[in-house]
Amino acid sequence: MKLLGAVTGYVYPALKPKFADGSLIGFDAKNERALLDLVAGGRIDGAVITKAVAEYLISPGRNRFHFGTAFDRLPLSIRLHKNYARLLPAINRALRSLEADGTLERIYAKYR
Repeated sequence: MKLLGAVTGYVYPALKPKFADGSLIGFDAKNERALLDLVAGGRIDGAVITKAVAEYLISPGRNRFHFGTAFDRLPLSIRLHKNYARLLPAINRALRSLEADGTLERIYAKYR
């Protein structure tokens, strides 16, 4: 049984069976930086973090983390407070446009 951290509110459909059968136990944290701190401190066994976010947060030359194999691919998503749900269609259109014209990839590349 492994204690696996994730950001509160994030959902990982590919891991649901592992949580359901008890082979993984979930641990929520407020953000990805907190997850890395928990792993570094030995409080959890691992964390689910988008590789691009982890690469951004981990200082070059000070990486004491091991990147595991990707277990799933999901489209880009952001958290949105329920009070702003009316903005979701416009945000989704903007994200699709940024992905289609290569802007998202250029932004990711800048921080790798």
